[in-house]
This record gives sequence, structure tokens and C-alpha cells, in this order.
Amino acid sequence: MASLGHTHGVLCISGTGSIVYGFTLEGERYRAGGWGHLLGDEGSGYRIGQRALQVVMQSYDGVLPPTGLTPLLIKKLNLRDISELKARVYQSDWGKTETASIARLAIEAAESGDEAARALIIEEAGQLAITAKALIARHPEFATTQIVLSGSLFRYAALFRNTFIQKLSGYYEELDFVYHEDAPAPAVGAAQLARRRCSLKESF
Repeated sequence: MASLGHTHGVLCISGTGSIVYGFTLEGERYRAGGWGHLLGDEGSGYRIGQRALQVVMQSYDGVLPPTGLTPLLIKKLNLRDISELKARVYQSDWGKTETASIARLAIEAAESGDEAARALIIEEAGQLAITAKALIARHPEFATTQIVLSGSLFRYAALFRNTFIQKLSGYYEELDFVYHEDAPAPAVGAAQLARRRCSLKESF
């Protein structure tokens, strides 16, 4: 495995939070995103979970059509009906991790064909692709390097992963994508270095 001091490439992480790192051959380090759930975290488990909660309430109000997210959420949180959701999420034991865990329901609903769930996952994947695009634009080396994907959303959500790749490939045609576990040694070294510098959780 390449030493951590000689790693290079672009690393996109999407778990509970999200961030994009860039490492050049000369050892320069770049980042985009990773500003936390109040300031950013586009394309993260938290953001998808938050959007799913909002979509369910908009559906309840009649702003949006019925969604398969509603019965999944009622079952997960043991609610009598979705009107109890507000009281549940504003309890003291509900935090960032609990919100991010709702992303699993969005993935499940999207895989079952729910249009609302599919739309929010596609939107957030596109937002993370825009973040990655911004980082790649900061150094010419990144436009032809390998893009390493890491984190729970890239691993478990095919729609998210495929949308991200499609969107980012539309900006830069010469990119090569690989999931972290399948990456060659230099890219793995970059991922390990990033993890040491980043407090993001990679699971939800």
C-alpha cells in the first residue's frame, strides 16, 4: 500500500454527513463540503433523512401526493398516525443520528418505486455532484484522476450512487469511479488519510 504521504486522488464521502477531499501528487490537500448539518451536508444521510421527514409532512398536508414513506415512518417510529411525528422528532433524544437513520427508509421506498423518495435521493446525489465538481475545478489534476466513493449511501443506495456518477460525469468526461473497497493502493491511502482528518460518520 502506498504511504499516506504519497497518496493522491479525489475522495467523496457520503454517510451521516458528506465531504469531498482532493489530494495532489505534490501533496496539496483540498476540501469542499463537510460543514455540518446546519451549514451544508448536501448529499448526506442526514439531508436525505431530513428531506424524507419533510416530504411525509407535506404529503400529510396535501401539498404533495401520498408517499410510501408515510407507512414506513409510522412503523419505524411506532406512531399511531403521522400527525404524531412532530412531537417525536422534537424530543430531546432525537438528534442528527436519528434524522440520518431515516435515509434508510427513503432508500427502501425509492427501491419500491416511490416517486417522492426517488426524487429526493436524485436531488441530493446531484447536490453532492455539484460539490465534487467545485473541488475538481480547483486543480487540473483532479479532472483526470480516480474518484473514490466511500460511505453508506454509495454502498447501499444504487440510485444515489448511479445518479452521482452520471451527474459528475456530465461535468467531467474523463473521470474514473471506484468504490473505496475496490480502490487501488494510492486511492485507499488517500481515503485513510482523509478519515484521519475528518470526523464524519460513514454509516447511518
